[in-house]
Amino acid sequence: MYSSVDSQEMALFRQNFPMGKKLMKNKNMVLSLILGFAMSIAVNSAHAQEFKMEFRDNSGPVVTQNNEKPVFSKFEKQRNLILELFACVDQYEAVFREMKYLNVLGKLPELKIKFQQAEKLFRRNEAKMNEELKILGSLYFAKYQILSGLGDILKDMRIDSGYRAALVRSGSAVLNNYNNLIDRLKVSKGLTENELGEFKLQMANITRRNQKYSITSKYLQLAGEKIPGGEKIIVLEIKDKKALVLYMGPTPSNQQIEDWISLRDLEKRSTWTRSNADFYRE
Repeated sequence: MYSSVDSQEMALFRQNFPMGKKLMKNKNMVLSLILGFAMSIAVNSAHAQEFKMEFRDNSGPVVTQNNEKPVFSKFEKQRNLILELFACVDQYEAVFREMKYLNVLGKLPELKIKFQQAEKLFRRNEAKMNEELKILGSLYFAKYQILSGLGDILKDMRIDSGYRAALVRSGSAVLNNYNNLIDRLKVSKGLTENELGEFKLQMANITRRNQKYSITSKYLQLAGEKIPGGEKIIVLEIKDKKALVLYMGPTPSNQQIEDWISLRDLEKRSTWTRSNADFYRE
């Protein structure tokens, strides 16, 4: 979508105009074909040309003129271009959330191709972007890694169904956290230095939320199941002095096992510590 001329088009061009062969004697016909090919290049590269706008600074807030359509600042135009550039990630996420197995796997190769094109264009312009726009791109990189990884997990038939369900559950929770941060940047007028620092901390906390803990007691009871000591768990949420705990292992029911337990029991029966509750503060 954002690339100029792909290899297939170039191969077709070379096929139609081989070196050393006079396939056409009519100069006007040759000229017409060349012009037509040049026009196709221009159309395919339209979005790339549009995205090559200057990335330097914020140029002020949105203003309106006589109740007409809003006039976006330079910063907001740049942000909207980035959102458009990585729309393929959001579109694939919508497909993934439906959890229709064939659709998820069928569209994964397309996502990988589109994302590679988007990443190249983003990297080409990254040095000109302010820090907030770079962060927005990094959030989409993180989302892509999760979605492509989950797609590969669904293809692996060697993974126990219950464990696969737990991986998808934990991955979906992480996606929700990244989406919350992206939604904040979508409406931002430009974060201050202090706000950027706080935002980066929240990004780091998303990774910390997804860390695994070991059960240290003989067992940990979750949803009526006794998970034996030594097994791994993840804490998805913390609310009202309780934690939503997800077991990261194979299950007899082929479904993930999760349950709310008290922070006291969690701290007593696993390697989780009370200070880790800070990772869940908004």
